[in-house]
Amino acid sequence: MSEAVADIVKPVSFEGEVWKTLSRVDCSKQIEKKQNLSYLSWAWAWAILMERYPQSEYAFDPPQEFADGTYEVWVSVTIREGEHATTRRMWLPCIDYKNQPVKNPTSFQINTTRMRCLTKCLAMFGLGHYIYAGEDLPRPENDAPPVGEKKDNSVAGAVLDGETFDEGIRESYVHGILVCISTGDDAGLAQLLDELHDDQIMKVAIWHKLGSKERSFIKRFEAARRAEAA
Repeated sequence: MSEAVADIVKPVSFEGEVWKTLSRVDCSKQIEKKQNLSYLSWAWAWAILMERYPQSEYAFDPPQEFADGTYEVWVSVTIREGEHATTRRMWLPCIDYKNQPVKNPTSFQINTTRMRCLTKCLAMFGLGHYIYAGEDLPRPENDAPPVGEKKDNSVAGAVLDGETFDEGIRESYVHGILVCISTGDDAGLAQLLDELHDDQIMKVAIWHKLGSKERSFIKRFEAARRAEAA
């Protein structure tokens, strides 16, 4: 990689090392399904974390009650190794198997949601993150913007107008690109960009989700790759 690109790549941080370690764990055989939900056993996920970072810990906030009687839980997970530590927070509503909020949940339902929230928070560090890549609900069939949402009049929006693509795949690529940039994983970034080479619609969809700083980095990165190949 050229010095111009190398100069703007930060050294791998502790957060980056944690992501590389946990995101490479194969969770495929541990995914369980209940109705339309996919999830990991919290006990298995925590055991994986303890095998690699045994000093780690978690803490739950008191459940938050809303005016309609539904509840939301919060958890903080801190991964430690020696003098290094990194913390992330996650939240999750108490829902039923149909993904609908539960009013006046029982203590058992709150406890179940807490442990699911713990597992989801671990995904923010990389463990099984791809399970949640497509969790956002799709738009209506006519793809009409929700009430209050402005129509996208950008160039990328015009290209995507009327086109369909997998939101889950897009989010997975966006997340992977951001991680590669933040951790200095040149090889990983190059692989992702190469995979997208022939998929113009997905490339535009991903570009549309990236910030200006990430776009500028990719432009310099690709220019350096072309210069090296010449």
